[in-house]
Amino acid sequence: MKYIYLAAGAVCMFFGIFGTLVPVLPVIPFFLGMLFFFAKSSQELYDWFVSTKIYKRYLKTLVKDRSLPLKVKIVLLAYALAASAALFLAADMLASRIFIVVMFAVRYITILFFIKTTR
Repeated sequence: MKYIYLAAGAVCMFFGIFGTLVPVLPVIPFFLGMLFFFAKSSQELYDWFVSTKIYKRYLKTLVKDRSLPLKVKIVLLAYALAASAALFLAADMLASRIFIVVMFAVRYITILFFIKTTR
């Protein structure tokens, strides 16, 4: 079972890193998944991840307090807006555009109303 958690953590890490380069993928859920799976597979991997800049900057307050600093929220929302706008303009099917708008709305509503803001 330990190796399954390790593999799932590695997949989440891959998609998390890939998501920082490609605006389609959300980064935070993959890094949260990586944190969960690494914690289940190995204490060393968990300790390594919680010592990284990515964890300290984006996930530490989210994991501990269920909140995000205002600056991080602004960056996430701006990034989501730019990515959604680019995808919306690139999509040529109505169903694709509706899906992009719905995903955009869900992301904004979640970040604005369900995650507390810290300063």
